[in-house]
Amino acid sequence: MMRLALLAMGHENVWYRDTGSQVQIITWDGFVAAQLNRSSESWEIQLGANGTFSNPGGIEPDDARELTEEYAFNLSTVHP
Repeated sequence: MMRLALLAMGHENVWYRDTGSQVQIITWDGFVAAQLNRSSESWEIQLGANGTFSNPGGIEPDDARELTEEYAFNLSTVHP
């Protein structure tokens, strides 16, 4: 659901980053658009997430995995 909300805001793609201590959904430029609140097991949209910037160069973060529809579905069983 969070992926769809961010795409509806105008983001072209989003990526999933799990550092062990933090689980985040980021944009191509590394901006954290949403973060998992571990205590409530819910996603929190971060301030500024509604600001979108085009990515004409097709840049992808090195430390994250593209959050495709299929991957988002698989994650929804772990982090609703």
